[in-house]
Amino acid sequence: MDTITATVTIIGIAWMIRNHYREKAAYEARKRAAEAHAAEQALRITMIAEATAAGDMEAAEQLTIDWAIANKFGPTL
Repeated sequence: MDTITATVTIIGIAWMIRNHYREKAAYEARKRAAEAHAAEQALRITMIAEATAAGDMEAAEQLTIDWAIANKFGPTL
């Protein structure tokens, strides 16, 4: 193996390792965002249920509208 081939091989391997860790970090970030979104949605549903149970229909309606907007535009965290 000559010097140029060895250099290109080493650069190629380094590039593959870099891409692997970049993809792994992106996957973890997407996973954390999905978990945060699920937690936010559970909190919103609980707040709507509590307002409805307390008989505060105006608050329940406003929370429902806020929840619908959040679902349309994604997580707010």
